[in-house]
Amino acid sequence: MITLKVFGKDQPDHPYEMLLDRAQRIAARFPAQVTVHEYELGSEEARQLGVARAPALAIDDKLIFVATVPTVGQIGSMVTAALGQAQ
Repeated sequence: MITLKVFGKDQPDHPYEMLLDRAQRIAARFPAQVTVHEYELGSEEARQLGVARAPALAIDDKLIFVATVPTVGQIGSMVTAALGQAQ
């Protein structure tokens, strides 16, 4: 199981909403293998990963993108690689 962690819930703006939508679209491609969780910048999870700017995306506990909105393809590639490593 892979968890996509989307940071910036407390700052809902266009980039955050775009990132959340893209993460959810990728999760829909991998039912029962990928979940999406939203976090605020001030959350304990954000502090543990060192997230200071939004939007941000982590796969499990690895911070991947900060202050940028990756393409669906970029997220999909990272998730596919992470799923391959998990097996």
